[in-house]
Amino acid sequence: MTGLKCANCGYEIDSSNSIFGHPLTCPRCQHPLAANAPPSLAPTSAPDMNDTLAPNVPALMGRPGAYAFLSPAIGDELGWLGSYRVLELLGQGGMGLVFRADDMQLQRPVALKVMRPEVASDQQSRQRFLREARSMAALKSDYIVTIHQVGQDKDMPYLAMEFLRGEPLDRWLELHPRPALKDATRMGLEIARGLAAAHKLGLIHRDIKPANIWLEEPGGRVKILDFGLARAAHDNARLTQTGLIIGTPAYMAPEQAEGTEVDARCDLFSLGCVLYELLAGEPAFQGGSTVAILKAVALKEPKPLREVNASVPIPLAGLVPQLLAKEPNDRPASAQAVAEALEAFIHDPNVDLGASGFLHTGAHGTPRKKGRPARRRVPLVSLVALLALIVVAGLLGRQYLQSRPGPNAGPTVRQPRPAIAQGVTDEQILLGMTGPFSGNAKAIGHELKVGIETYLNQVNEHGGVNGRKVKLIALDDKYDPATALANIKSLDREHKVFGFIGNVGTPTAELTLPYASQRDMLFFGAFTGTDKLRQSPPERVVFNYRASYEDETAAIIRYLILVKKLRPEQIAVFYQDDGYGKSGLKGVEKALRHMSLDAD
Repeated sequence: MTGLKCANCGYEIDSSNSIFGHPLTCPRCQHPLAANAPPSLAPTSAPDMNDTLAPNVPALMGRPGAYAFLSPAIGDELGWLGSYRVLELLGQGGMGLVFRADDMQLQRPVALKVMRPEVASDQQSRQRFLREARSMAALKSDYIVTIHQVGQDKDMPYLAMEFLRGEPLDRWLELHPRPALKDATRMGLEIARGLAAAHKLGLIHRDIKPANIWLEEPGGRVKILDFGLARAAHDNARLTQTGLIIGTPAYMAPEQAEGTEVDARCDLFSLGCVLYELLAGEPAFQGGSTVAILKAVALKEPKPLREVNASVPIPLAGLVPQLLAKEPNDRPASAQAVAEALEAFIHDPNVDLGASGFLHTGAHGTPRKKGRPARRRVPLVSLVALLALIVVAGLLGRQYLQSRPGPNAGPTVRQPRPAIAQGVTDEQILLGMTGPFSGNAKAIGHELKVGIETYLNQVNEHGGVNGRKVKLIALDDKYDPATALANIKSLDREHKVFGFIGNVGTPTAELTLPYASQRDMLFFGAFTGTDKLRQSPPERVVFNYRASYEDETAAIIRYLILVKKLRPEQIAVFYQDDGYGKSGLKGVEKALRHMSLDAD
């Protein structure tokens, strides 16, 4: 190769390191050099650029001068980019290259991501890269790689990231194809938290997959990498070309594969794919070619998790299919909602996730002590869902039996069964729910919804109710009674549901239950203890699984006196001065009188 010699200090520079005709500067004395030197300058030798590549990484361009965008090396480094001393290539993708480098100003190692020259030559691509890199730099999350600096050097955009110790999830899975349930759930939680932080700023990743999930040493904490395909949710600029799919097929949401507009819920689908692979030990969607995989994503459902791994708890097995829903509207509302659900599973004493497989769990938990296994109780939400399905099955049973052919009947053409009620078709039963999925009571609403959907998914996996799948339509009422009533009316008149299941709080129930009673529609699980909802005789369409406030406090008093052996004078009662509090106080008096004790 030909080179240049600095006229000021005599240092020899490889002329192939000039960029797009821009002048070079001597790295030793900073004296300017002409990029197109006259032939009279003496040529010097330089090592082939391919010799400087990191082990097991192929040549980038397949030609000498592959790192032409770098300023020339002074020592054994690959070259320089701004104030960064570039040491070795760590990886590469369709959009950019990642190097290990030293930040010479702050004296720390960094991972330096640089756009590929052929991509950086387009001004619009450079601007988009810098805009999105700056959005990433604004992210503050323990579960997203930290961006130290975003900049350009000789029209080459770059970003400097924290240098991480550990390995990517795809490589880790080669040795741990089915990690411990506790680790899999924790990884899913941390990915969801990272996505929630990105989505809060309007940034969509669009390429969540094991290769873009880093497990940091020593405890395996998640760091989301490579927002190279990310874009702002409000950015309508298309990054695709005709026939080109942006993303990774096996982890790509159907709407993304179709090339239509996407929102943050496409990341939730990808998260579902990763979580399924962690729990099942195999990808959710497989095929012998890209086309086969895309067809599977669009048309097929993955094997039920508990058929692949029976140790997956039912609530967790129910969440993953929601993430993998083909329609974005059928997925959870947000990454934050997914994070809250996963966190609830981790801390639920009734969900046994076992011990962590990491030697150093740090803040992620310690292995469970050996001894008696924890007892499992059936969640209350599952019981109300079971009750609902028993009643529904009873109403549909006679019609189902009448529609079945006799034992000696010959082959017949299957005719659709006529609908016997609103919301019931030949294939499915629609149930409606209104609850607080935002606002101060959102945690209760999400837990109730996840519990109901989990049980319904379990029922559907085993054939549904009389051959019909049960589908839940849930609307957010923000714990506002007027909104709850509007939701109930919408579920009845527009969505045409068969009945209602699940409710949070007395204020909403006081408006919604009378409507259901007037319409003679089933209402399961009012989730309130007020006496106003307990009529004598009982309302025939209302199934309430919670005791009244009076009965609850009476049970508490009996427990304290009969089991804990407290004297009545040792019990202090605090109550709010309203209908709820007075109802509870009646329970105290009721229990004391029942035990022939002074209730004054």
